[in-house]
Amino acid sequence: MRPLERLIGMKLLDAEVSADGAGFQFSDCALAAFNPVSLSKELSEIINSEVCAVSFQENQHFELKFSNDSTISISLLPQDYSGPEAFCATFSDNTIVAE
Repeated sequence: MRPLERLIGMKLLDAEVSADGAGFQFSDCALAAFNPVSLSKELSEIINSEVCAVSFQENQHFELKFSNDSTISISLLPQDYSGPEAFCATFSDNTIVAE
């Protein structure tokens, strides 16, 4: 299992998206995004949905697919980096995954 696949089955409890980044609180993980984020539906429609799949395509995107057919995608395009990381996931057992 890849580390980010641990998100599968977690429910999105809360989220905030701004021009400076985004924060997502899952049942057992906090995910901070520093690169541009795109949503397939309104955030209010995604909250309380469960992650059913994750997709990581190097230099393209990191995408979360939810039980209600919505997606959250974080850009991994080289030109979208404003710092050293695109995102950082901190799991409840203190495991940290950063890209």
